[in-house]
Amino acid sequence: MIKINVAGVDQIVMALIRQLRSGDVAQNNVTACRLMLRLLQDNHAWLLGFPMLVATVAYAFGRLVLDHSRVPELRTQESELVVRLLRERFVECSMVGRDLVRMLQDVAKVPVFRDLWRDIMHRPRSISAQFEGVEQLLRVPTPRMFLANRLTFEMESRLLFILEQLPAVGYSRNLMWFVHRYLSTPESESLVSDLIRYIIGVFHPSNAVLASNIVPRYVFLGGLLRFIRSQVVAANAKLALFYDWLFYTPGADNIMSIEPGVLIIARSVDRYTYLTTSFIEFLGFAVDAYSPQLAPLMRKSVGLAMLDAVEKGVIPSIVPICEHPKLDPSIRRHMQQLFPQLVPAAADQTQPPAGDEVDGDDSAIFDGIPPLDGSEPLLPAVADAPSPTGEDKDAVVVLPDPLTPQPPRKLPGLKTPVHLRATATAASLDPVSRMFQDE
Repeated sequence: MIKINVAGVDQIVMALIRQLRSGDVAQNNVTACRLMLRLLQDNHAWLLGFPMLVATVAYAFGRLVLDHSRVPELRTQESELVVRLLRERFVECSMVGRDLVRMLQDVAKVPVFRDLWRDIMHRPRSISAQFEGVEQLLRVPTPRMFLANRLTFEMESRLLFILEQLPAVGYSRNLMWFVHRYLSTPESESLVSDLIRYIIGVFHPSNAVLASNIVPRYVFLGGLLRFIRSQVVAANAKLALFYDWLFYTPGADNIMSIEPGVLIIARSVDRYTYLTTSFIEFLGFAVDAYSPQLAPLMRKSVGLAMLDAVEKGVIPSIVPICEHPKLDPSIRRHMQQLFPQLVPAAADQTQPPAGDEVDGDDSAIFDGIPPLDGSEPLLPAVADAPSPTGEDKDAVVVLPDPLTPQPPRKLPGLKTPVHLRATATAASLDPVSRMFQDE
């Protein structure tokens, strides 16, 4: 059909690409990836005639590269195809928006991508005369079709059944089945971020669903987080959850993309304060460390995101959160710095001593990791970074460089929450499960 250019064949190819399962290294899925790759390589000139397909191929195979570290020849061919498309058709690929940067920083340590990453960060004009720099990409919200492409049709159908049909008091059994079906292997951990991005950016519930007892998105996301076992996956999951906050522009971004994060922060503070603490810490460190040269922009964007959420009634105010007696003073200071328009100075009269900083689990995320302003990615590649082992399971650890393994070290501060511990059992997760059922 491609040879005779049948009308609509590009849509068929796009649907077939969606069936290439992320986080699945079973032989049949690897074979499907190899066959699709060969089809695209053999019909490269035809591919370039469809801008949306070009962008879809670049993003989809860029995500699949993470899964194929044990199939080096396939990984190399996938990487070469993605780099070729980005260099030859960067304008088309840039339609993916900010999630293109998220994809590239995950694979930037793969040798084939290194030169491309350096050019994007330091010589953007060498990529395209219309490309002014990474900020240009980060300001563009990712269209739904690209985020949806990383979930198969079956997976999307199962997920939507939970989010559109099940009440909050009874969804946990289906969630456990979903996790067992799609997220039970170490390789499938790379899919967690794509799932979160789908729920954040693609599934926006109708008013009828919002007014019903159907499980809210933030409840489902909170339940999903408790199954994470790796510190690296936890870091990537938080980035996926709050990614739109860092570059939020009212009018361009959708308020529904930040609503789940707002509600998790607000509705966890009373009974599960460590969740609120963890997310506020993450935002506090991310605005300064994700990309230092963009720190003023990100700090402003995070403030605008919460201000927009309050103005549009997602929550009435964040002052009750900030003034909650269970919240540590250091977290209140973080909130006052992040949301100065919404948190009055009187909310926390305690003056921090010189050099006092919050040193919890998210400080480790950025400790020793190169920022997003050079040739290295901020976060290590999900597929390559090891998980904590032995006595370090419950310790806050520095995320290792996947190409230069480093021994984990303990840091003072918050203990790893039970839902993130590698030793978590069904019994230890029950309180968190109850929390999200009680909402």
